[in-house]
Amino acid sequence: MKELKISITEFEEWLRKNYLNRFGEIGIRALLKPGLGALFFANSELLYSFIFEKLNLPLSNRIRTKIKYDFAQTLRKIQADEKELIICYEPLQML
Repeated sequence: MKELKISITEFEEWLRKNYLNRFGEIGIRALLKPGLGALFFANSELLYSFIFEKLNLPLSNRIRTKIKYDFAQTLRKIQADEKELIICYEPLQML
């Protein structure tokens, strides 16, 4: 089983690097305010993009739904709170 740990700080750095010009400081703070658990539960496209990038999975919109489904099938445990998200999963061939 593999484990992916994501901190709110890591996600914030990624957002600033990739989306600061688009959302601005206020937008990024508003996005982060609910925390990682809430963003994961709400199916945040930005959080999923970050997760896929960390797992080196394709980000193409055409195949995103299939990858999400395939990845969801490998999940064994999810632990989430405001500041940290831990995903335990079984690797597939594509992962």
